[in-house]
Amino acid sequence: MRCGILLTVALGAMAVLAPISHASGRAPFLIDYIESALASDQGFSQAERDSYLSAFRQELAGYSGDILRAERLEGADVLLRVVTEGSFDNAKIGRTVSIATAAYIAVSRGAQAEVVEGIALYGFRKEVGGNEIETWANGYRDCIRFGVPDYIAEDLVFNAVEQGWDHYTFNSLKWVLVEAAKAGYPMEEFHSMLMVNFLKGGSARPGAVGSKAMRMFREAAERGEKPRVPAYEGSFIPRASAFERPALVEPAKPGQAPPLSQIEPAAPVRKSPAVPEPPAPSGPPGEAKQEGPPRSGKGFIALLERSWSSFI
Repeated sequence: MRCGILLTVALGAMAVLAPISHASGRAPFLIDYIESALASDQGFSQAERDSYLSAFRQELAGYSGDILRAERLEGADVLLRVVTEGSFDNAKIGRTVSIATAAYIAVSRGAQAEVVEGIALYGFRKEVGGNEIETWANGYRDCIRFGVPDYIAEDLVFNAVEQGWDHYTFNSLKWVLVEAAKAGYPMEEFHSMLMVNFLKGGSARPGAVGSKAMRMFREAAERGEKPRVPAYEGSFIPRASAFERPALVEPAKPGQAPPLSQIEPAAPVRKSPAVPEPPAPSGPPGEAKQEGPPRSGKGFIALLERSWSSFI
């Protein structure tokens, strides 16, 4: 139902604007795109359409005249989907417009659309403002650009949303991860060390926690050793052998202890960093990713999509 409405809105807007754009030789303006999409969606009353359009004209300010090409067109589509979800949640028009505008700006500046949309939709369930959406989405983009694995960047953003981190905390931890990636440290282990030490509480500031982690990994690298790190799974659970079906074994006879191989858990848990060849190691920035088994982890996007779907 929701997907059909969203598709109708997007296609309706393009159908209405295509002749205008072709005749004028330019792509549509953002505010025209929004107006045509609202007019195409029969789920809104005329009063609601007028209220949304008026709020967008005020919220967008200088962005209203953006010409929709490339990232800006993708951002406009995210904006429309946020409006639809907000209407389903009966969110106030002003709040919906504020979140949708922040999502558009973030995508138009280069943030990944699906990450922005996930954060924006989560903003209806938690008090997440437009500045936070843009900061977290652009932070994810910075991590990926400088070599931090995508699932680690997702976990960083997920923690920021869940914990309600301020801009200073988020950016401090982000740049520590980027620094570790540039140094070529094993990123799963470094991320585990960073998150466990910061999330356990205390008065330590993120910068101090990050500096300590960098020092430990630098000293371990100088000794040619792998640092021991605490277990951390976060919103992802790397598996050495994902989705493997355990072999069938004969049950032990009464009074006879089963062999050790049958006592081990069926699904392998995340290996300790102290064990050689940990699963899916991250190489230095710029090194091609090795193909491996799919991760059974719950990435940030999947978590938010499932959470939002169950809420609706």
